Amino acid sequence: MHIRKPLFIAKRLLARKPDSIKKPIIIKKINCCKSLTYYYTRDCEQVCKFRCEHLLSTHKNPNFISRRFYKQVTKMSSRGFTLIELLITISVASIIGSMAIPSYTASLERNRVQTERDELTSHLRLARSTAISNNASIVICSSNDKTSCSGSWKDGWIIFTDNDSSIATRNVLTDPLLKVSDGINSTHFLSWSNGSDQVVFLNNGYANASGTFTFCGASKNTQYARSLVIYATGSMRPGIDTNNNGIAENMNGGDLTC
Repeated sequence: MHIRKPLFIAKRLLARKPDSIKKPIIIKKINCCKSLTYYYTRDCEQVCKFRCEHLLSTHKNPNFISRRFYKQVTKMSSRGFTLIELLITISVASIIGSMAIPSYTASLERNRVQTERDELTSHLRLARSTAISNNASIVICSSNDKTSCSGSWKDGWIIFTDNDSSIATRNVLTDPLLKVSDGINSTHFLSWSNGSDQVVFLNNGYANASGTFTFCGASKNTQYARSLVIYATGSMRPGIDTNNNGIAENMNGGDLTC
């Protein structure tokens, strides 16, 4: 029986767009068109996406692809990374990682230091507003036991109402606690330029001391350091960099030191 040469894919097959392409499953093979071998596939629609140009339009089921095209399809489906490509990918990823990690570490330390400063700022503002609203003296002092004024500011601090006017010490029976803080990260540093372990806000909102709280990270890099300035009027502000050298300044305009 004479069989015509293969024609181009029928338009109706090309119009079909299968969801996925799978490796053709060989059912049987036949010889035709001058000893050119064709393979019959279970689902020719999966092959049509690759625009096979060797379908036999004269056969009752024109779902045939050539051996050459079958090899192309299987080669495309089984191709992976070569060793050289894998080594290049790893090298590029290593270079990018070595550049990104230091920047990420610096950003993380800067953000943590700023968060610690913001926490102390909110507690100082709470103490001042409470002193005004309650017409009382409110004390915020360093505390390592979370009940009395002790230790360093790094260990934590407490806020309490000074009802017995002792200020330096807290009477557990008469001076109620308003706030307790666990302090800052154990690898970070916090200092108060005034040298005392407490700040007292009077009933008019004024503070008994003025100075600068300095916050430093584990690296002690002054570019990541942050400060909080407190005035005798009770007002406060974060330290700023007026000379644009990348280092925040204290109340007197000097660069922070860690």
